[in-house]
Amino acid sequence: MLEDTGCALLAVHGRMRDEKNGKKFRANRNSIKAVRDAIRIPVLANGNIIYMENVQSCLEETGVEGTAPPCIML
Repeated sequence: MLEDTGCALLAVHGRMRDEKNGKKFRANRNSIKAVRDAIRIPVLANGNIIYMENVQSCLEETGVEGTAPPCIML
């Protein structure tokens, strides 16, 4: 569906709107993986990626093509 609209990349934040507190609610990597598995375009994961170790574990657990880390990592 997204691919048919011309979308070439999707960034997925692993929390719901009412779960904005990143200290209280963790990003749901199973949900991110489900999105990754459901579409053909590249997916970036976002949410609770603070350290380089978080990047690697997220890539391994979700199968996404990359991550969208917070500004603090840049």
